Amino acid sequence: MRASSNPTSTRDLLLRGAERYLYQVRWSDEIVAEMRDSLVRNGRVTSEQSKALTATTLKAFPEAMVDQVAEFTQPVFSLKRALSTLDERLPSLAARLRKASTRPT
Repeated sequence: MRASSNPTSTRDLLLRGAERYLYQVRWSDEIVAEMRDSLVRNGRVTSEQSKALTATTLKAFPEAMVDQVAEFTQPVFSLKRALSTLDERLPSLAARLRKASTRPT
């Protein structure tokens, strides 16, 4: 499957999955700062917009903040299990992802 050319769509898709308990998101102060800086550096948003976006994200996922991210970098389940979970919780999304992954590039 090709990555989205729109980082906002990718971010929203990933956060919606976390919101539906498909997986847990984790980040540290360092990751949040890197995200904020990247958004501004790439000209996607202003500094104020970046701060507001990260504040909203942190408020939506307060359990995501950790001191050390390294322990969370290993996959916690297989792709097969992930697709099974998608089929159960978001069948239309799972179907679209499967269809997109079989398109010729």
